[in-house]
Amino acid sequence: MMTMMTGTKRKKHVSFHLNFYSCGC
Repeated sequence: MMTMMTGTKRKKHVSFHLNFYSCGC
């Protein structure tokens, strides 16, 4: 469970960064 939660959190973090760069901010 712990690893699963960490993986999801990491995935969200990555997608957030991708959106941030995609925005060109």
